[in-house]
Amino acid sequence: MKLVSNLKEKLQKSRQFFSHKKLINRNFILFLFLVTACTKKLPENNFNSAAWQKDSLACENNRLELLPELEKVRPELLGLRETEIQKLLGKPEATSLTDQSERIYFYYIEPGPQCTQKSYLSSANKLQVRMNSMGFVIEMNYEQPIKK
Repeated sequence: MKLVSNLKEKLQKSRQFFSHKKLINRNFILFLFLVTACTKKLPENNFNSAAWQKDSLACENNRLELLPELEKVRPELLGLRETEIQKLLGKPEATSLTDQSERIYFYYIEPGPQCTQKSYLSSANKLQVRMNSMGFVIEMNYEQPIKK
């Protein structure tokens, strides 16, 4: 008799364990759905992404001409994922990692010594795109004020 009651007890505990595990799995799936559903997509815009990416290191001096259109959508780019920014601006010319595990992407916007020395981080003006540790854009600014 004691053996039967002991088995019933264990069976009941295992049912509770598995129902708890199902609840955790459902919550995890719901969390993933919310995270992916709440991410922003690239905004519709007139920014010529292909021309930006073609002007590698800003050596053709075309990126300055593209800045007005980029400025129009810049507020909408905050909150985008890192991959979306790379779709728009291409692979960054330089990157930096901060103490707080934030990443900063650098995109040249004017020609400079980087055009002749490809591995040289020049003082030419750059667009800085800062991403938090989760990979979301939190800030976009220029290293130096834009010359008009």
